[in-house]
Order: sequence, then structure tokens, then C-alpha cells
Amino acid sequence: MNDVSNIPAGTILKNLLLQASDDQLDASVFPLIEKWDDKGPTPIQVLEVLDKCTQHSLASGPTMQLLGTVYELTLADYNITH
Repeated sequence: MNDVSNIPAGTILKNLLLQASDDQLDASVFPLIEKWDDKGPTPIQVLEVLDKCTQHSLASGPTMQLLGTVYELTLADYNITH
């Protein structure tokens, strides 16, 4: 198993999403995810992906739940309410 202790969490999250199979996450949202900083996405960046996935049915239920959780966590990190 690879040692990921020195890799920023944002990089790990971004890489996992970019490796998702097409039945989990459509590749058309990959360019949006590729823009995410290695420290992690901003709330608006996550919301952009969530919005596109919702509007066009581009992500599976579990992936939408993951993105929703990431959105909530980024809101908390930035001390923003929605």
C-alpha cells in the first residue's frame, strides 16, 4: 500500500474523483475538479460540480452524497453558512 501521509487531503480527494468510473461520475465534470487546489476545493468549486451533476444526472447517489459532504465540510472550513 502507498504511503499517503505526506499528500495533501485535497490532492487525494481530487485524484479519487478523477479516477471514478463513468457509472459513478461522468468525465464531463473532470475539468471542474481538475481546477481544485491541492489544499482542497473552495465551497463554490464543490457547488459548481454538485450543480452540474444534479442538473444533468452526472453522478451516482453515493457520489452525490460524497460531494454533498465535501460541500458541507468546505463551508465549515471557510466559516460560511448556506
